[in-house]
Amino acid sequence: MNTFKKISEKVSELGVFLFLVFVIKRLLVIIYSVPLCVLIRLIKPLIFIRLGSLYSSKIGPFSAQIELYFCEKDHGLQPKNTLDIFISDQSSFICNRQLYTMWKRLLYVNDIFLPVHNIMMRLPFGNEHIIKTTNDSRDVHSLLEKTDVHLEFLTEEIAQAKHELSRMDIGSEDKYVLVLNRGQ
Repeated sequence: MNTFKKISEKVSELGVFLFLVFVIKRLLVIIYSVPLCVLIRLIKPLIFIRLGSLYSSKIGPFSAQIELYFCEKDHGLQPKNTLDIFISDQSSFICNRQLYTMWKRLLYVNDIFLPVHNIMMRLPFGNEHIIKTTNDSRDVHSLLEKTDVHLEFLTEEIAQAKHELSRMDIGSEDKYVLVLNRGQ
């Protein structure tokens, strides 16, 4: 699809005024993001800033990749002395709000860096500033069994869970099965 056709479809979808607002917002994002990417690269000798995604739309990567990030950090497989900033892109679906809340207690999460993250991934030097685990969600170094768990429920969260179980007539000693379904 050519650019003119894409523009005309967007104009007919939004209307002229909202299309102009959309274009101006996109330009402003680029205007602040590109210099910020360059600044992040220039200050690397002083402060090594890395950006990572929480991959919050799917429960597997959302739980495994961040836990593996912490395991790799504990075992020296992630660079030391970095300022790691994570984005969750709250405009998309967050599959598990409780897990999101718990990760935010351990990570610096700031979605204002989403456009910077997206641009940084396209720059020749940007890969160095993107947080990645060794093999995505796979524990290729068997670190999960060698490392303490990083997530903990707060006392209030445990009490809330017990309350919810009692509302479903499930006692604290009862056994039950949880099913995770990938269907939509």
